[in-house]
Amino acid sequence: MLIVPALLLGAVLFLAVYGNMPEGNHACVFVDGKETARYSMEKDGEYTIRGYTGQGTNRLVIKDRKAWIETADCPDRICVRHSPVSRKGETIICLPHRVVVEIAG
Repeated sequence: MLIVPALLLGAVLFLAVYGNMPEGNHACVFVDGKETARYSMEKDGEYTIRGYTGQGTNRLVIKDRKAWIETADCPDRICVRHSPVSRKGETIICLPHRVVVEIAG
């Protein structure tokens, strides 16, 4: 009986927090903790990211103010299955390549 009100409250809180997150202006690429590139979210493009020590690649796509990893040659490809990001603070992480894509304001 308490499950429905709890779920509704959770949904309202989620929308209140997520709905207030501003859209980001840049996709910042970090490899092994160091920023290696910064791409505008306002310009569509495709970029190849080299992983740590040049091992492995990830293909970053920015289109319609959203960013995602389209392809990767890492073993698990979790980063490829991640949904597109567009809001400040959202990230996509590829642990095997030590790559982080973070949306910044």
